Order: sequence, then structure tokens, then C-alpha cells
Amino acid sequence: MPPTVPVADYRALAEVRYRIRCFLNFSEGAAREAGVEPQQHQLLLAIRGLPEGEEPTIGRLAERLQIAHNSAVELVRRGVERGLVEKRTAPEDRRAVHLATTAKGDALLEELSRSHRAELRAQAPALLEALRLLVDGSAR
Repeated sequence: MPPTVPVADYRALAEVRYRIRCFLNFSEGAAREAGVEPQQHQLLLAIRGLPEGEEPTIGRLAERLQIAHNSAVELVRRGVERGLVEKRTAPEDRRAVHLATTAKGDALLEELSRSHRAELRAQAPALLEALRLLVDGSAR
């Protein structure tokens, strides 16, 4: 029986994965160079980058970061200890807690976001081409 997935599709999938991994390696290194763990950078970005209308709760951030709730609790605790994140009582439900970045967290996130934008702009052509080959079927 002949293969149902063309070799060109495997190559395109591998290229997409490679390009994403290159960016993630860059991101992890940039975070560490800035003095934070990559997960702390991701937490700051998740808080500031939530879609409009979504509340910055631990549960929502656990979903956005694709981690377990208890892992998000620990990540937030470490962010609070480092002065990057603060907890606030939700205005509509005083039992709920919302998260916010601090001025220190905002400054760090801005620095990292600038370098990440530049890296994405540099990597975009190769990643977009790999995606185009895969999505358009041009790899076949």
C-alpha cells in the first residue's frame, strides 16, 4: 500500500517544527539572559496579552499556558515573590483573584517583547514559507 502522506508533507511539517523550535530556543535564552525563567516570561506575556474581555485568573492563565492549575499557582507565587506579578481582588466578585503585572514586570516584558519581535521578523520568511507549503499543498 503506498503512503498516504507525501514525503514533501513530512518535510514541510519537519521544517515548521524546526522553525518553531528555533524561535522557542531563542525565547528561552532571551528570558534567562534577562534574569527570569522562561515560564515567568510566558506568565507575564499571558497576563498582558489576554484577549479582550478575558479575566486574568489563575485558571485562565493555566489554560493559556497549557499547564496544570497547581503549576500555575506555583508560577504565580514565584512571580509575586520576584515582584513581577501582583494579585488583586476582582471588583465583581471579592472572592476571586485577578492577576496583574507590576511596573517591574512590565519593564521586563517590554524589553523581552522588543527582542522577540525582532527575532520573529528575522525568522518569519522561512516559517511562513514552510507553512505555505504545508497549508497550500504546494509541498505535494
